[in-house]
Amino acid sequence: MINYELTKQAEDNLSKTFFKYVDHVLKEWNYLLEGLKKSKKISPQRIQEIFKMEEQSNHFEAEILDDCIWTISKYQPVANHLRFVISIINSIKDLERMADYVISTAKFIYLHDTFDEEQIDLIIEGIQASISAVTEILNLLTIKKEDKINNEISIFQESTKIHSSYNVKYQNIINKLSRIAYDESTASKAADAMNNCFIILKHTERSVDHAINIIENFVYIRESNFFYDKHSKQMVNSKACEFFKKAKEQKIIAKKSIAKKKEKENK
Repeated sequence: MINYELTKQAEDNLSKTFFKYVDHVLKEWNYLLEGLKKSKKISPQRIQEIFKMEEQSNHFEAEILDDCIWTISKYQPVANHLRFVISIINSIKDLERMADYVISTAKFIYLHDTFDEEQIDLIIEGIQASISAVTEILNLLTIKKEDKINNEISIFQESTKIHSSYNVKYQNIINKLSRIAYDESTASKAADAMNNCFIILKHTERSVDHAINIIENFVYIRESNFFYDKHSKQMVNSKACEFFKKAKEQKIIAKKSIAKKKEKENK
């Protein structure tokens, strides 16, 4: 027979450790950002500390996974209780990827020391926007039932609003970088540095995507048919339309820059 009191206690302990992991990942990103703001580069001391923080992140993941396995084997949770544990297991994978992006970004900046001040400023802007969005999204999980957002679907809807707002900021940053890439006056900038900027900014964007994944995992606890509804044909078509819209905007920016360059050459 299932002891629901002990099961709930185990869930509370899992939640506490999970949110410690969330705080740790955000701490990693903020530590990286602090270094970039301070000196516009990553010092050897700072990257060593980031490696240590990454090791701590791996320990968090292993500890939570062990606790989840123990909870399942000892308390044999069912229904919502089992879905909660599964949501934790899926979510720590997302947190682990977010932590990986920190170390990847730090290594990129440290090893490819070819970024100028303008490029670093855009990277800083991208990291700041990502940290802000991830923090705001994951804070939704701590809102109590009696507060304004009182159910999982509402939390997901609120998270998509934050995500949409972030996407606008991210697209503006990418547009700025694209203009630099196609601007004749900045054509001398190393192509590999520009490519690395795009890669780093993609890391920041993926971190926000993983935060949304975590929200979806917890929506699944109460709304078991959520993932089926989420991937309905209507939503897939909507995402496709959004992709083609962004792609078209990027092509327009590139064509205008090339046309402007040719016009100057003809003069």
